[in-house]
Amino acid sequence: MSLGPITTKFDRALARSPVARPFTPGQTQLANIGIIGLITLATALGMAESDLIRPEDRPAWRVWGAPIGMFQYWKVFAPNLRTLNWNTTALIEFQDGSLKSYEFPVPGKMTFSEAFVKSPERVFFDEILSNNVNRKFLPSVARFIARANYDPKNKPVLVTFYWYNVPIPRPLEKQWIYRDNLPPHSYRELMFTYPVSTQDFSGL
Repeated sequence: MSLGPITTKFDRALARSPVARPFTPGQTQLANIGIIGLITLATALGMAESDLIRPEDRPAWRVWGAPIGMFQYWKVFAPNLRTLNWNTTALIEFQDGSLKSYEFPVPGKMTFSEAFVKSPERVFFDEILSNNVNRKFLPSVARFIARANYDPKNKPVLVTFYWYNVPIPRPLEKQWIYRDNLPPHSYRELMFTYPVSTQDFSGL
């Protein structure tokens, strides 16, 4: 088999002059600085989600990635295991002293289809609002609940959020507890109390 054409192409390639560098030294240094800066920023943002940084200091670390929309959340890959089961409730007090309790969706008290349909609502009230970072939204939610239960003859005067929880039983083989037999959420903690004002009912 003849190798003539291949040899000719190879010789032609060797005869070509060296290819010019695509970047100048200054451009190379600038690119290296950008890469190092990006890695440094990613490391700092990753540390902001770790226990190395105090929770109250983490927003100051996260702000560095805000201009380029960058954030890191490494716990997505290795989250802390949950040790509690919980749910939240809202207690509404009216002018005459009567109380109304509203329990947000609890999967164990619903059918599979109901739990699926109400999953976004459950995530919002149980997972998002109960997080310390998101509790700043509780006044807005309290106003919404007060307006939803507005009665001109007996107005809501106070909305209180409670957080019910219970430790998750250990997964012991000889004492296995199935999901339907998990202990009730018997420990109660006060989350937030909102005194309802007349301005909250404006427009009703």
